[in-house]
Amino acid sequence: FCQGGSADKKPCSAEAGSYCATGSMIPDGIPCAVGYFCAGGASNQEPCTADAGYFCLEGSTDRIGTLCPAGYACAGGSADKLVCIAGPGNFCPEGAVSQAGVPCNVGAFCTGGSAQPADCQCSQGYYCGGNAVSPQGGQCPAGYHCSG
Repeated sequence: FCQGGSADKKPCSAEAGSYCATGSMIPDGIPCAVGYFCAGGASNQEPCTADAGYFCLEGSTDRIGTLCPAGYACAGGSADKLVCIAGPGNFCPEGAVSQAGVPCNVGAFCTGGSAQPADCQCSQGYYCGGNAVSPQGGQCPAGYHCSG
């Protein structure tokens, strides 16, 4: 970093997760951008190499990244997390890779989008199989019995 006037350049003292960008005037640096990680000190920010299901949030300290939160999908690499756009009957759990999500769990219903599964409230004659879209579930098919 460089102070104004005729002062000479001085090494950056940024903590891990921060760096001193070109033209920096403060020794503590600034947080790494999303998709990058910073080792701190005089190191520059570097692109993340996160696996699918992970991403590097602002201020990341390593290239591995953080587990993608529920309601989002993470392609990995240096890409940011994306809001889940799952259709009804699907959801994006922690570590999701696809914005389309995965099928809802048996015994739960999923409204889609970034919403998480919720418990079904089935009455007798109804059930909540995978991909249920309402708390009442679906009517029990012929040849089966459903206790609710």
